[in-house]
Amino acid sequence: MVIAFIITPICYKWRSMSKLILYVECIFTTVVILNISKDVNIWIIFFTFCFFYPAFYCDSGAQIIFGLGTLTLNLFGIIPIVYVLPMDSLSFFTSLSLLIGFFAMSTSFGMLIIYISEMHSRLQVSNEENIKLLDGMHEGLLIL
Repeated sequence: MVIAFIITPICYKWRSMSKLILYVECIFTTVVILNISKDVNIWIIFFTFCFFYPAFYCDSGAQIIFGLGTLTLNLFGIIPIVYVLPMDSLSFFTSLSLLIGFFAMSTSFGMLIIYISEMHSRLQVSNEENIKLLDGMHEGLLIL
């Protein structure tokens, strides 16, 4: 976790590094799940994925698909097979609802990022137009 706090300013400056870290963290979470004791909890896995996406998301649809794929692998592949846990209807619907929740969270976060970037560009254009208008008004006052 300490390394994540050190890497965060680097990710803010270089977005390609942030994309790489997000992919590595998804794979690392999958590997860590293989080494956890019998007390595996799908909620810990889900909240781990939900933490890393807002931290390292870079407005890429491939990141949503990759995260959804690794979470599906964890919830429906690794946990039932490696830990020999039964996939009854309750655990199936819990895992399915977590997948749907993760998809909703990641797509809404992506839409929020797109909205913020569009608003930033609109405000920048508006500020430039206002500066030109104020400069024209100032020149008009100097002429009078």
